[in-house]
Amino acid sequence: LDLSLEKTYLQTKARIVHKILSLSKNNPMVLLLDDLHLAHPVAIEVLYHLLLSLKNPEYAQSMLFLAMTYQKSASEAHPWNRLLENYSANSSGSNFNDSVSENLADSTHVKIMNYCLETMPLKEVGLYLASALGMTYTPEIFASRIFSLSRGNALEIHAILQGMLAKNALYLEDGQWCIDSAHLLEMALPQ
Repeated sequence: LDLSLEKTYLQTKARIVHKILSLSKNNPMVLLLDDLHLAHPVAIEVLYHLLLSLKNPEYAQSMLFLAMTYQKSASEAHPWNRLLENYSANSSGSNFNDSVSENLADSTHVKIMNYCLETMPLKEVGLYLASALGMTYTPEIFASRIFSLSRGNALEIHAILQGMLAKNALYLEDGQWCIDSAHLLEMALPQ
């Protein structure tokens, strides 16, 4: 590895952490981080260094971390989960209380709330779609495609359905919801 590249990387990481800390020094800050299960490992590393910096009471009193991720058991090896484990191990007096919906790291000065969002399995996605669309059957192929795009996340399912409505890929005909099967393969999460 090129030492100048490594030095630039470390300096950039330090500048990001310094900027966030300087913003929080005079103004209380809530740092809401959504979809951390999708975060790049470098971003997670920056967050880890920010958390370590928050051990300084001067900064920690003015910042609250709220992190949103998918269910922890689905991605044990993800860098965010490793960050929580490393931070817990390196923080005196800090511990994590794992439950299905919340992990809380509580040290003397830092509170991290990591909300793990529940996802629906494929069968529940099918039942949800049948119920939401007033169908007397479970649309299995449609549910499978929606599940593959949303990974069972209810908010993403809702966004996909809204996108389909906007493109007339989901429409009402004679009082029943219809799915334009030509759009099934090209469906994507709305941007």
